[in-house]
Amino acid sequence: MQRLLGMQMKVQLDRDELLAILRNNLAKHKEVVTEARKGYVETARKTLQDKLAELEAGKLKTVSISLTSPQDMSSTYKTVIRMLEMHQEPRIELSSDEVRMFVEDKWDWTSRFLATNAGYSDLAASMLRETDDEE
Repeated sequence: MQRLLGMQMKVQLDRDELLAILRNNLAKHKEVVTEARKGYVETARKTLQDKLAELEAGKLKTVSISLTSPQDMSSTYKTVIRMLEMHQEPRIELSSDEVRMFVEDKWDWTSRFLATNAGYSDLAASMLRETDDEE
């Protein structure tokens, strides 16, 4: 829980407004994932073709590659969205940590997600730079 001046902060937000924010955040997340997956396949294909070319040229050496697959945290958004869809009240109370995650789209895994995907996605790399600039 994020504390400001020793106080635990909470806010009330319209449920539908929060749902719209989360759906928009999920759409941006999926855009990064789609781009990263495409970049991953291209990188893997190129790496494998280069290794095959070396073998065909008679260079007999150990063949190994290691590529970290792109991350996708969409299920986290979907769970929160589903919970809010099931919420019966028109307003919802959020802690400062929840505002940070749901509204500001800054989850505990955001930096790791962007760093992993930045090697395959220009969008993720750009977002990572923005995150670094903010800190």
